[in-house]
Amino acid sequence: MTDAIASLDELVSANRLEGFNDVFWNLGQIIAWVETRSPFPVDALSDSTRHLARREHSMPAGLPHFATEFAERRSEASGLARGPSPYPSIDDVRRAVLRSLQAGLPSSGQRRGSFDREPIPRLEWADLTIDDSMAGEMTVRHRHGAAAVWTDVRVLKHDVLSAFPVLATSPDAAPGDASAQASAPEAERPSPEATTRKPRGRKPGDGSYDRLDRPLLEEMKELIASGKAASAEEAAKLLAAKAHGGGTLESKIDRLAKRYRAVHASLAASKS
Repeated sequence: MTDAIASLDELVSANRLEGFNDVFWNLGQIIAWVETRSPFPVDALSDSTRHLARREHSMPAGLPHFATEFAERRSEASGLARGPSPYPSIDDVRRAVLRSLQAGLPSSGQRRGSFDREPIPRLEWADLTIDDSMAGEMTVRHRHGAAAVWTDVRVLKHDVLSAFPVLATSPDAAPGDASAQASAPEAERPSPEATTRKPRGRKPGDGSYDRLDRPLLEEMKELIASGKAASAEEAAKLLAAKAHGGGTLESKIDRLAKRYRAVHASLAASKS
């Protein structure tokens, strides 16, 4: 584990990943780290200062949805191989983070309508969920409600790394690295399916459904605005059967939800 931390520190220093060294990580940084164990998206999601939040490669803290793609891009540019994520889906990542908070991972935030920061009681996490708002941004809400209950949730970087440690001697180790699986807690070791499944993302040269998906994205927007769907995922589930392509229904849901968030994130950024 000492070698793993040393390799991580070296990578962070060599690439000047200032955001990774934030003392407190926002929820987007936490989700990105647990999913990828790469410092690249954690750095990009930093919003601890105005400078860090407005760099050319920065991403909104509430939109860690492309952490894996970002990690793969930056790792490839740095000549590093990416190992598989310990989790097969983003839902599993969020569930792992939520259970860790319920188990006592110390966190703080701002209650809705307040600017005062206060600890979030461990017991309260039993009734909370990490979900997406109607605008597509990640939010913490009551499991029976729609509005955000807590905003600007943050956890000490040290506590996150203790709960979800580096999995290998390098955070961007080659797939199938035996040392990565040996050093990981049993619950986080990649499943056989995870170590053999193909990398996520579209291969260079594959066709895009961007144009064909646009009418469905408009329908998703109407469903969310009318309250018939509470999130991008729910809207995508209602329309996935109409989506073009030969993939599974689940892959179409994932494609539509990601594309919806990407479109509305870019629109929000252009207005700010």
